[in-house]
Amino acid sequence: MNYIVSKEKDHFLIKMSGKFNKNATFNVREFLTPMLSLPNPKIVVDLSELPAGKDLVYQVGLLNAFRKEVDFAGGIFQINSLSPEMKNYFSQNRLDHIFEMTN
Repeated sequence: MNYIVSKEKDHFLIKMSGKFNKNATFNVREFLTPMLSLPNPKIVVDLSELPAGKDLVYQVGLLNAFRKEVDFAGGIFQINSLSPEMKNYFSQNRLDHIFEMTN
């Protein structure tokens, strides 16, 4: 999976793309530390380039790890550009009550 981070006007944008590698280790805290060191950080994750399919449960697990770190830092975490399949998955599993989603 690839991550591209850019600093926008009022938030950091993380674009996720590529296939999820279940065997790779990824330290979410280490990845987010530079962004979370600012007061009231806002992190927006763009999922428009993620392939839909069987890796949804792993993607949600990673998103939840991001959310927990941002919440712990007192920041705002949002997800945008969800595919119809992922929106449906979030709705069916009531994850739409846990994650803040934008268009």
